[in-house]
Amino acid sequence: MPGGFCPVVARKASVFFAVFGYDAISTAAEKQT
Repeated sequence: MPGGFCPVVARKASVFFAVFGYDAISTAAEKQT
């Protein structure tokens, strides 16, 4: 793995939080309307 183990974990975590955050925002938006 180029760059070691941490960048891979950080990238997967950022993708996970991006998807999870978008899902939470769309759920909250649906509840408001």
